[in-house]
Amino acid sequence: MRSVKEYVQVSYLGQKQIVPVYQYVCYASSYDMNAMELHEVYKQRSTSETWIEQVKGHTMAGSTLTADFWINDILWQLSVLVYNISVMMRQNKNKFKQQEHRSFIDWFIGVPAKITRSGHQIELKMYGHHFYKDDWEELDRLIEAA
Repeated sequence: MRSVKEYVQVSYLGQKQIVPVYQYVCYASSYDMNAMELHEVYKQRSTSETWIEQVKGHTMAGSTLTADFWINDILWQLSVLVYNISVMMRQNKNKFKQQEHRSFIDWFIGVPAKITRSGHQIELKMYGHHFYKDDWEELDRLIEAA
């Protein structure tokens, strides 16, 4: 299947012309569909597979292998739960909402800090000049306000 990707201006033998740049797609399938129908089916499938790969990467699926299937299953489900909670935590601020989960883990989860409790107060003890300290405290305030 051939479709026009864009039009570009070219110069050939001193003449300028606007010509199409084509994009080609080839599918081999056992489905009884025409090329356009196949293109839509495969485009949807490609999008779904991309989402699956992103979820697997964000939840570290396959990296928590133990000798027990059920333990791996529980670890993966906990990772998905943590991922979903982190997405909900970040919904109130575009700055945090648009970040990839891996970036969020790097600055929010992987921060060298200590949470202490004394009486009814919870305090975060963090290096005073940590690069993401302001972001961390801003997100903490958003979570407390919710």
